[in-house]
Amino acid sequence: MVKFGKYERSTKKYLLRRLLRCGICGRAMQRQAHAKRIYYFCNKSAANKETSCPVGERFYEDDLERIVRNDMMEKLHLLVDADDRYQEAVTGMDGTEENLRFRLEQTEKRLKQISVNRVSTYERYAEGRLERDIYLAERDKLNAEADTLTADKQHLEQELISLSRSQNRELKESADMAREILSADQITNEMLLMFIDRVNVFSGMRVEIIYRFSDIIAEAINTTQEQ
Repeated sequence: MVKFGKYERSTKKYLLRRLLRCGICGRAMQRQAHAKRIYYFCNKSAANKETSCPVGERFYEDDLERIVRNDMMEKLHLLVDADDRYQEAVTGMDGTEENLRFRLEQTEKRLKQISVNRVSTYERYAEGRLERDIYLAERDKLNAEADTLTADKQHLEQELISLSRSQNRELKESADMAREILSADQITNEMLLMFIDRVNVFSGMRVEIIYRFSDIIAEAINTTQEQ
């Protein structure tokens, strides 16, 4: 305990430490612990009654904790779900990245060879060394094979994109941290700070939570939320 005048203030790291900000002025919300029910308030409103800040409003700690905790837990579940979906996508693929790239390379080589064969077949036909019926049959055969290989190429490229996403190190590490927090017995301030930058508090108990998610993580969460 640290003494301030006649009061004693706990040095315990309370859940929302370093997170709460007034949504209007951006100042850190003041915590009033010397009350039957701990609350926060904007210190600017205490000195300036004409401010747009929430003048005289008390934001009770237990209410804020519940809102922030529930919202973060929801986001973490979505993050884990996004990672699980990507891992399932990998499981349904035909092979590893090395295998997929090898097959893509072979497919592209064969498409180039078909292109060469098309030119060669036409030249033989134009020079009179190949009858028309035979030329048309070979041309159609080459065109059909090219169409199949083009579809295969597109499929392989899409699988490589999905595999790349699933192997995203940032997504995997964030999802692993999320799993640890979701399985923890108690949520701590350190856990909140891993994922939350700040919590803006507005009049009427409106709360805006600003997460530390990168664009990649935010996109994965939003995609999962929409599905």
